[in-house]
Amino acid sequence: MKIIIIFSLVFLQLLFPIDIPNGIINSPHNLNNNLNKSDLSLCRSCHLSDGNSIDSTHIINSDDLCLNCHNDVLAKYFENENIDKPNNINLNKFSHHFNIGKDDEIHCINCHNPHDNSNGNFLREIQENICLDCHEDKNFAMSVHKSPLNPANRQNENIKCNSCHDIHLISSHKSLLTKPENQLCVDCHDGTSHNTDEYSSHFDINLVINKMYTHITTNNSDKKESIQSVVCSDCHNPHQSTEMKIGLLDGSLNGTDGLSPWGLTVEHSTYEYQICYKCHSYSNHQKTKNIAELFKRTNASYHPIENVSNNINAAKSLKPGWGSASLMDCSDCHGNDNTFGIQGPHGSNHKGLLKNNFEVSPFTLASTQQDNALCFQCHDEVYILQSAGFRWHKLHIDNGYNCSACHDSHGSKDYPTLLKFNSPYIKPNPNGNFDFNKTTSVNGSCTMTCHGHVHIDVNY
Repeated sequence: MKIIIIFSLVFLQLLFPIDIPNGIINSPHNLNNNLNKSDLSLCRSCHLSDGNSIDSTHIINSDDLCLNCHNDVLAKYFENENIDKPNNINLNKFSHHFNIGKDDEIHCINCHNPHDNSNGNFLREIQENICLDCHEDKNFAMSVHKSPLNPANRQNENIKCNSCHDIHLISSHKSLLTKPENQLCVDCHDGTSHNTDEYSSHFDINLVINKMYTHITTNNSDKKESIQSVVCSDCHNPHQSTEMKIGLLDGSLNGTDGLSPWGLTVEHSTYEYQICYKCHSYSNHQKTKNIAELFKRTNASYHPIENVSNNINAAKSLKPGWGSASLMDCSDCHGNDNTFGIQGPHGSNHKGLLKNNFEVSPFTLASTQQDNALCFQCHDEVYILQSAGFRWHKLHIDNGYNCSACHDSHGSKDYPTLLKFNSPYIKPNPNGNFDFNKTTSVNGSCTMTCHGHVHIDVNY
């Protein structure tokens, strides 16, 4: 009976020869190098069931079949034989939704067609299209990492998903990244290219993140104010970053989530402060100060981060380019202290990731201009030093006081013009009285002991 079945199969094959596609004939899956397109023997490496017939049902659960070749042991054998070896995909390390027991599980044949190697690596279509069949393209084609509008960056069109992601092997890195996220980003953003597929970044970010104060780090070095948990994608969406400005948001921050002034999640931030609020507000203020409280529109005064200034005289002290209707970003103050280097709050030699010096000590250590250089980036030194806005500005400055002695650089819940009266050197007067009254935009009175001087209802 067995002989009859075999004879029948051979007879049928002669009558109706199977035309095996060139995708197999001229591919690594032709393991016996058989060039006869009608010879089923080249199929039996995968479809052999009982040694005599071809069983197409063998591919129903093909993952184990693929891994019979794509594993550590056989990879080493092929290497020793000095021939092309199969890619090593260790079953115990496979991670991309493999055999997860759900309706949306992914198998090898979801991405690979073992009978057609025309796209290379037996892919069913070009790699990016395969990825995008499941993963939504959120403007990646227009991102700086893919197809930037700047002609100087056209080489980035060569970037593929597997430039950053290892789609087969599981690792300790999130999102199937080939390396820890920060290290992966820094390896490319180092001002040099390491191969023909990598575009050389404009700046070497190592020059910034290795400064005294930094947002991120690629190692466990003990840096002051370094928040070890911060990763690049906390501020940047690598799939949507662009060189174009998106509304009021710098394009490099495009597509990044954030928090609203009320602590609500924002899927796509439209203001820079929303991204900063993810760490510097309600969600994470156990580690950092809740700065969002100082920028509230209901506060007595604030720097115009969320809303334009509520001080009608604010523009008088500002340099050209700034006005009463101006909004500012956190990065106007926080960022690289080198104006010619990569911008943004990556790192600085000034405490607090500041662009320039801002001395928190109430008393001048060097000079007014040097200690308060950050403030004078926007505010007119002459106007301040001549007491044009507050008639005793010059008196305080001549006595050696810095801006930080009287002002909170972010905002004040209770007092105008960013005034703060919660410092250890500002106390009630000897009678136990502490009071500040503002009668007009430039006039008022104070009752307190300030900087060692007793004030009892002193008008200004």
